Amino acid sequence: MAPNPCSSPIDLREFARETRPGRVSEILQALGPGESTDLIDDADPTSLLAGLRKVMPGQFTSDVGAAGTGLWRVRLARLPAGRSEGRCCGACGGS
Repeated sequence: MAPNPCSSPIDLREFARETRPGRVSEILQALGPGESTDLIDDADPTSLLAGLRKVMPGQFTSDVGAAGTGLWRVRLARLPAGRSEGRCCGACGGS
């Protein structure tokens, strides 16, 4: 996982487990196009990322890695408008 120049990692363990999905959604929505942030959590991020993809389809990418024993690091990056996981949507005539 490449270094993230945009911000310090956000440690989700500081938030109650039941509030984490909402917090992550707020964090992701606050990012500008092309910006990214790293999250640290003690829970497998698979279900969190699946939920985000349902409410924000094609608006971000994620990169998951280990951050230590029992910890996960997730890099979330907002995609520029009109892009979906690096592929052009075609709306502007691009390909």
